[in-house]
Amino acid sequence: MSFSDQISKFSDNAKNEIEKKRKEVEINARNRLQELLLDEVREIKSITLDADIGKFYDVDAPASILEKLRKADLLRD
Repeated sequence: MSFSDQISKFSDNAKNEIEKKRKEVEINARNRLQELLLDEVREIKSITLDADIGKFYDVDAPASILEKLRKADLLRD
């Protein structure tokens, strides 16, 4: 196996691991929302996760939900 093949294989493995971790973070965030909001989670029209810091932004939801997310420190500044 040539050096460039080794680099390519390493790069592919790293990308796959990063993708796995990103999916785990998204699943954990979704579960956290469900735990915090229970049935109110259905009232969220749209929400975006900043996976780097584990907080949400661009949240389109009623003010009561935004307040709960703020109190739980789940909103990005």
